[in-house]
Amino acid sequence: MIDRSCVILNFVRFVWITAAEHLGNLHRRIIGEMTIKKNNPKKFISLGACVVDTILKVPMLSTGDEKIMAKDGTIIGAGMAVAAAATTVSLGGSVKLWGRIGDDTRGFFLKDLLSLGVDTSSIRRVPGARTPCLQS
Repeated sequence: MIDRSCVILNFVRFVWITAAEHLGNLHRRIIGEMTIKKNNPKKFISLGACVVDTILKVPMLSTGDEKIMAKDGTIIGAGMAVAAAATTVSLGGSVKLWGRIGDDTRGFFLKDLLSLGVDTSSIRRVPGARTPCLQS
């Protein structure tokens, strides 16, 4: 007699492996091989929100209405488009970032992106606007 659990497990394993192979082939057709040649990098456009994250360190969490002063903190460029652009460049791709930021001092992270190799020439600075900021 055949053990049904073994048959089901083998069927699931077959389906999973087949799906993984199909997705791998699909990825290779759309994106290309994972290795990006330095003399012919893949070209991407990253479009989306360009924000800054303010990360504050506090000695303890508030238990009520009390205010707790941060002891330290850092501000970093963020947003899905920014993160995708930085990651793609670090993997050898060529990226042009499209987005908007304010003309305030929070737009400093563009220098960091330029130093990484991200093309920020399509970033629009909006006069009088503030770069979005998230706090955590």
